[in-house]
Amino acid sequence: MKLLFISSLTLLLTILFEILKFKPSKLKRRRNSIIKNKKVTYLFEKHPETFTRHLQELEKFEKDKKYLNPKLTINIMAKTMRSNSAYVATLLKIHRHKNYIQYINDLRIDYIIEILKTSSRHRNYTNKALGSEAGFGTTQSFVKSFKNRTRKSPTDFIKRIHK
Repeated sequence: MKLLFISSLTLLLTILFEILKFKPSKLKRRRNSIIKNKKVTYLFEKHPETFTRHLQELEKFEKDKKYLNPKLTINIMAKTMRSNSAYVATLLKIHRHKNYIQYINDLRIDYIIEILKTSSRHRNYTNKALGSEAGFGTTQSFVKSFKNRTRKSPTDFIKRIHK
């Protein structure tokens, strides 16, 4: 329960920070989004069994590697978790401390890193093939995500493994 309180407090502080950096013209739209997130957060606090079920669904999603689907969206993810996108987005913010895009990209990059470390065959793949294997739509988004996650390009990472 203490962890849930801390997570909620963290979420509220994040929301306040986000409010302060937006222009007044965007504030109304952002306020509606915040109210929606507060309602979802409140539901998690009020019904911890729902939160637990969603965490189990999230773990199953990761275990089944459903993040490798190149056509994956937050709505598709929510449907596979028997939930809705607001719940999933809030769950990711609270439990994984990431937004949907960061979360999916990190899972995909971690998958590729593991494959590169264990399979010498994959080390000969092009960036395009590696990105496609991980579910990225473009080579550019794969390389950018890889660099953000590892501070190295895929090519440099593979060279380092060979050493």
